Amino acid sequence: MQDLNEVWESLRAEGMTVNVFCDLLMLKMWNDDFKKERQEIRMDFLVRGICEREVDGLLEDPGLYNKIYLRPVIRWESIMKAAEEGEGKIIEFIPLLKQIITVKFPVHNRTNQLEEWGQIPRKTLVNALNYLDHYSCAENHLAVEKFINEHWPA
Repeated sequence: MQDLNEVWESLRAEGMTVNVFCDLLMLKMWNDDFKKERQEIRMDFLVRGICEREVDGLLEDPGLYNKIYLRPVIRWESIMKAAEEGEGKIIEFIPLLKQIITVKFPVHNRTNQLEEWGQIPRKTLVNALNYLDHYSCAENHLAVEKFINEHWPA
C-alpha cells in the first residue's frame, strides 16, 4: 500500500485539495476510533448477557462513548455508500463533517470553505475514499498525525 504522501501527490494531480483530503483523513481516523470503541462496548454488553438485538439499539446512545460518537450518516460506510450513489449524496454529509471538525479542531475553523468540496472532481473524491477505505488509521496513527501537521494549514 502506498504511503499517505504518495497518495496525496497522486490525488493532488487529479484536483484534490489538502483541506478536503485532510477532512477525509480525519473522518477516517475518527471512524476507526469509533468502530474500535463501539466493538468494545458491544462485547461488554454481550458478556453481561444483554441480547444482541437490544445491544444494537443501545449502541446508538452517544453517552456510551468516551472518545467520539459518529452519527450513522457520517460513518465511513455511509460515506462510501454515498460515493457509490453519486455526487449529490456525498455532498449531503459535508455540513455534519464541518460541525465535527470545528468542534474537535477549532484552529481549523474552515466553515466558509464548504464550496471547496464541490470543486473536487467526483472521480478524485471516490479515488480518495477508496484508498482510505483500505487504510487503517488506527495502525498508522503517527503517520496520519504527521501528515496532518505537515500539510493542514492552521
